[in-house]
Amino acid sequence: MAWTKVKTAVAAGAVLILAAGTTTVIVKNSSHPRRVKLEPTPSKEEAFRREAESAKRINQAKQWAMGCLLFAGDHRNELPKSFEQLTPHVAGLSDSNWEIVSSGNLNSFADPSKTILLREKGSRQSPDGEFVKTYAFADGHVDELASPDDDFAALEKQRGFLVQPAKN
Repeated sequence: MAWTKVKTAVAAGAVLILAAGTTTVIVKNSSHPRRVKLEPTPSKEEAFRREAESAKRINQAKQWAMGCLLFAGDHRNELPKSFEQLTPHVAGLSDSNWEIVSSGNLNSFADPSKTILLREKGSRQSPDGEFVKTYAFADGHVDELASPDDDFAALEKQRGFLVQPAKN
């Protein structure tokens, strides 16, 4: 019976020591508030504005690409070398954000789905910190691509994109 009382006393003592230690740790850590770095979240208006800007750029790229393809249809499959040549096919668009990358005869393109027809001159930064650019391809499709470090030349090479320079 005495042995049972000793075991109970030892167990109770261990529980008390554990409780005291836990309480000390909790009190000590709770007196120093944790600093949590919160990333700023864009407002709904900011997110909407960025989405609208992306949609606008994609729409412009589709219109420019369609203008290029219509021009080629009227000129024995030769793509335009400048935006001025597209005036009859695309009206009211600014070319200030765009550059024509490939030109020449559409029939000579090895892979129109990978051949960059035109792209945005500069990138835009997205809310998640990546950089974004819109591309139009010789088959008429448009993609918005993101790069973590704004190195679109490396991204183009990695994805196997092609450029068809004009032959003078």
